[in-house]
Amino acid sequence: MHNRRFFGALAWAAISILFSGAMRADNGWDRAVLVVHEENDSRLSDRHYTQGSRLSFLSRDYASENWMTAHTPSLGYEAARWKWGLEGGQEIYTPENISAHQLIRGDRPYAGWLYGAAIFQQRGTNGRGMELMETFRLDAGVVGPESQADDAQITWHHFWGFDRPNGWRHQINTEVGVQLGEIRRHRFVLGDKWSLQLLPEAGCNLGNVRTDFHAGSSLRAGYNIPNEFGLNESHGGADLGAYLFGGLYGQAVVVDIFLDGNNFRESHSVNKEPFVAEARFGIAFTSRHFELNVRHVDRSYEFHGQNERDGFTSILLIMKF
Repeated sequence: MHNRRFFGALAWAAISILFSGAMRADNGWDRAVLVVHEENDSRLSDRHYTQGSRLSFLSRDYASENWMTAHTPSLGYEAARWKWGLEGGQEIYTPENISAHQLIRGDRPYAGWLYGAAIFQQRGTNGRGMELMETFRLDAGVVGPESQADDAQITWHHFWGFDRPNGWRHQINTEVGVQLGEIRRHRFVLGDKWSLQLLPEAGCNLGNVRTDFHAGSSLRAGYNIPNEFGLNESHGGADLGAYLFGGLYGQAVVVDIFLDGNNFRESHSVNKEPFVAEARFGIAFTSRHFELNVRHVDRSYEFHGQNERDGFTSILLIMKF
């Protein structure tokens, strides 16, 4: 969506919160965590992945076993900290030309995804003392008109005086979506206050919305980088921190309903690329209870006939309390 003004307002509000009040930072990942996440196409053209918003909550750490943690596998490592969480979000996808009334067969379908998720996370160390974090999630929601993606985009465009999207009657049909996801991340650290961190990861999604296998790695470099892999309670704090980050990721895509169209009914679709690469880079600022993370994502071609690569920008405001 065309929401430059929204992004600007959100960024300034986040920076004001970040540097007001509490002026010291600590890792804080044993506390409850609330994440506000907003994504928008970088070219402000409403093409392809137009917009995504999500709100996530993670509980305070559990440091002792209960019925759930005792029965959750931790293959190759010993889990010592656990969190549960909830997430709700919406994603919007459109073709490049949203002014056209007719179906654009060579471009990706109009589609929306409205969902909720249950999250379970555990952190620990392997036999060599390496820190790692594993996250499981179950997403359930709906694609099609019930996702309210059409209303959200049309209302937003009307509010800001932008062109009306005219092709939503061609969106993919209603389908209930269920998806299981798992991702495992490791952490290698060089340095203390000033440090480099390498974070390789791998995971998969299984479901009728998306089925894929993905892997990649990111590199952080900066001052007082918070450690979300930490296994100890946070006490006191360190000075304010900031870091730069970048990473490369690859996906082997088996199912993508936003390109393939509906699984059980006829709908508009395009031929997807089976392998997709992604580069991410950005900057983050941290304080005692808040983190502000701004990143750009550049993605390789996702379907046959795509004219150019897509990119989007995201802002994460992380609150620990």
